[in-house]
Order: sequence, then C-alpha cells, then structure tokens
Amino acid sequence: MASQMISYQEHIEEVNTLKLQLAQVEAELNWYREQFKLLQRQKYSAKSEKVPKEQLSLFNEAEFESDESVEEPTYEEITYQRKKGKRRSQEELIKNLPVEVIEYTLEEEERLCPKGHGPMRVIGKEVTREIAVIPAKTY
Repeated sequence: MASQMISYQEHIEEVNTLKLQLAQVEAELNWYREQFKLLQRQKYSAKSEKVPKEQLSLFNEAEFESDESVEEPTYEEITYQRKKGKRRSQEELIKNLPVEVIEYTLEEEERLCPKGHGPMRVIGKEVTREIAVIPAKTY
C-alpha cells in the first residue's frame, strides 16, 4: 500500500510539473503571437508622417537667408526632335541568314496509292523557320 501511495504522490507531482511547464509554454506562445502582431502592424499598417513645424523650417534656411533684391536667373527652354529608329520587319532581319532546306521523300513503293489510283503527289508544304543562337565562346 505504501508503494502505491508513493507512486500516487509521484504522479501528482508529475502532473503539477507538467501543468507548470504547459503554463510556461502557453505564456511564451502568447508572447510570440503578440510580437508577430506588432511586427505585422508596424510593417503593413497605415503610416503617418507628421513632422513638427520647427523641424520643417530647417530645410527653408536658404529662403530665410536669401537676398530678395537679387534678380532670379532666367532659363531658356531648349527643345529638339529625336529621330526615331526605322522599324525593320522580321523578313528584313532574317533575309541574310543561312537557310537549310530539309526535304523528306518517300520511297517509290510508298508513293503509290494503296487503293490503286496511281502515284501520289505532294499536296502540301510546311515551312518552319528557326533561328539557332550559338552562345559566345571564350578562349
């Protein structure tokens, strides 16, 4: 009976210890949640840039110390027309590039119609243009 009593006491102590640890972990979790909310608020909330008038007057020092009797300089306006580059079509850009023609021909027996109507002829031609880019090489 004494051994059961000791084990019961140990269980009670263990439960109390676990409750204390749980409370500490919950408190830490709440602290981290508050820190997260605070950072989110600082990062994404509306900003106000209210500045005291005394601080703004620091930037007007040149106006306060300037001599109003001195005439302001005059500026002349300079305008020019920019030449627009000639837009070249894709045909103009690729006309000097080398062209490789690949033709696929069927064997003589494959060119005959399977239903006995004689030799088949070309009814279409497919043109594909590809530009191969060769990267620069360093020596």
